[in-house]
Amino acid sequence: MNLFNYGNELIALIMLYLLIFKANFKVFKFVSFFQLLNLHKATFKNVVLQANFNYEEGFSKTAPLQKFIIDLMLQGYDKIESMVHEYSFDSALNKSDNIENTIYKLPQVFTKDDIRERHPYVSESTINRTLQKLRDQDIIRPNGVGRSASWIRLVSIEAFNPDYKQMELFSEENQPSNDSNDTTMIEGFNFDLDDK
Repeated sequence: MNLFNYGNELIALIMLYLLIFKANFKVFKFVSFFQLLNLHKATFKNVVLQANFNYEEGFSKTAPLQKFIIDLMLQGYDKIESMVHEYSFDSALNKSDNIENTIYKLPQVFTKDDIRERHPYVSESTINRTLQKLRDQDIIRPNGVGRSASWIRLVSIEAFNPDYKQMELFSEENQPSNDSNDTTMIEGFNFDLDDK
């Protein structure tokens, strides 16, 4: 059914969006409905075609469309839950240390927008202060000036924390020496489990 000469699909999506709000589902007040819908565009088109099949005869099957919308809302609620978790986690940490840790996990060339994307609740001044501190320590350096400036990490991730290394169980340095045998190792171990 086409009500207008063009834009019927857009108007239908806006009506669907408004009906979801009218039914007191506030999830899309915090998460973009159209962004989630765009991620599953092919599935949405498929379920709309299924719902349109036999519409004229009055035998349309709208269950797949309803299930799709419910799944979309559930994904929105999951996204909100992860945002709340990230916010509560970020608020408990030292923000500067958290940003520094994020910088080590970012690609070697990154922007302030990359940091803002991962830490949306951290103030601009905290991000700037952390970048200045790392620049003074020669860990990063700016590449350009202004809003389009990027930053280059000069320190590799391995050098970030040399105290923690992957333990190699089967390396030669962890093997017992040839001069010790199993009997001396067993003799040195206390098998007495009773406290006397």
